[in-house]
Amino acid sequence: MYPTHLRGTGESFAANMGGRLVGTSFAWVTATLAITPDRVYAPTKVAMVAAAVGFAVYLVGFVATFWLPEPKQAELPD
Repeated sequence: MYPTHLRGTGESFAANMGGRLVGTSFAWVTATLAITPDRVYAPTKVAMVAAAVGFAVYLVGFVATFWLPEPKQAELPD
C-alpha cells in the first residue's frame, strides 16, 4: 500500500512509540489496578490484572482493525 521507504519509517515509528511510550505506561496501569486495600501487591491479583490489561489492549486493537482502509488492488512500484 505504501512505498518501501515509508514502510520502514512507519514501522520504526510504531514500534518505538507503541512499545516504549504506550507500552510502558500499561505497567503503571497494571500496578495501580493491582494494589490491594492494605497497599500490598498480591501476586495472584497482579497476574490477573496483567492478563486483563493485556486482553483489553488486544481487544481494542482487534476492534480497531475493522476501521482500517482496504488497500487498492493495483500494483505499486517498489
